This record gives sequence, structure tokens and C-alpha cells, in this order.
Amino acid sequence: MSLWAMVNNSDVAVINIFPHSWKYKSDGCRLTFIESSHAKYEPPMQHQQIAKQLAELGHDTRLTVFRLLIKAGNSGMTVSEIQEALEVPGSTLSHHLHRLMKVDLVRQEREGRTLHCFASYTAIQGVVDYLMAECCVNDSESCCE
Repeated sequence: MSLWAMVNNSDVAVINIFPHSWKYKSDGCRLTFIESSHAKYEPPMQHQQIAKQLAELGHDTRLTVFRLLIKAGNSGMTVSEIQEALEVPGSTLSHHLHRLMKVDLVRQEREGRTLHCFASYTAIQGVVDYLMAECCVNDSESCCE
């Protein structure tokens, strides 16, 4: 594997060993140090979104709400049905639903004076897919078929 690349018509070697990077210039016979840098790791946006979704599901009440909505299927549940099932005050439930909606795990639809809540199956499948994307990549035997 070569570390050489053409940049502005000159030979430049770039060595990346995260989080460091070193640049050297070649005159054909020897390398001359140009610069180095120390990069801060920035996770991809998808990684950040998944982390936020998992953080919200990390709260007992929100996880319980989300599981109720998963069980409800495409019919969803009204806010009053969720409140009755959990026996929590309306303001508390509203707070938890808002947190789940903020990370796209739950959506609400209003029908007159009634709010219906639905789990986002696409979002939770995205979380599972992200977590499983590299399953067994470092194992010679596949463990997740």
C-alpha cells in the first residue's frame, strides 16, 4: 500500500495514524517534513443520531412507552391510553413523549381533540441495522446469520 499522492503537481506523502497525521514532501531522493496535525474524532451524523435515540430509550419510562407503542402496532395508542397503562401524570407523560418525538422514535397525529401516538418502526429498524452492520466482522466465523 502506497502512502504517496500527487497534490498540486508535487509528490506528497501523508501518513495517517488516527488521531495524528503527518505530511512529507519528496524531491525524489529524500522526504522533507511539511506539517502534522492532531484530529479530533467526529462521529458521523448517523452515529450521533443513533446515540441520541439510544439515550432516550435508556430511561425506564420512555422505554416502557416505546414498547407499548411497538406492541400497539400500526393502530398506535392515544395519549390517554398510554397514561392509563403507565399510571403517570399527564405532564410527565407529555415530557417523555416529547423526548421520544425529538429523536424521531415516536410520531403523533391529532384527530379532533385526541392525540394518537405511533412508534417509528423505520427509526428503530435503523438503530438495529446500525448496531448489527459490522456484526462479526472481526470473527472468521459468522455469528449472526
